[in-house]
Amino acid sequence: MRGSVDLRIDLLVEQALRKKPHQSLVRAARGFTELGGGPFITAVTTSWASALLLHRRWRDAFRVTATIGLGSLARYLLHLIVARPRPSAPHIHVHGTAFPSGHTTAAALLFGTAAAEIHRPWAWAAAAVAVSSVGASRVILRAHWLTDVIAGIAFAGGWMTAIRTLTR
Repeated sequence: MRGSVDLRIDLLVEQALRKKPHQSLVRAARGFTELGGGPFITAVTTSWASALLLHRRWRDAFRVTATIGLGSLARYLLHLIVARPRPSAPHIHVHGTAFPSGHTTAAALLFGTAAAEIHRPWAWAAAAVAVSSVGASRVILRAHWLTDVIAGIAFAGGWMTAIRTLTR
């Protein structure tokens, strides 16, 4: 599926966000978007997997790495195949195509995996807030369409479920 897919909800959100938001909102959105950025995700995943390996928790280290690392790679391959253009005139520098949102997918994989490992309601609530904040920031900054963000969350949920099922 190459080219533009104009979904009504995406166009409505784009129209609402066409005017650049107040600078304080842009700064806050940039901060939240970093929670799904490559440097943060890589540092946390590497540290987490290393700590698990130091404690000889091989299966847990594999599950964390496969969920977050391989999930991000699989999302990237999907991103290349779909090649959906981003919204016009983003409020930050972006490159590449849009679908699904890499920042949102990575955040959902990281925080969702953490919540699954902690296995407490408060952890799932915190993960939902973190992932929603990253996703909202990507839309506010016009780096992604709303449906790119939703697809990233859905992809992450499916990937996490598959890895957890395979590693039980």
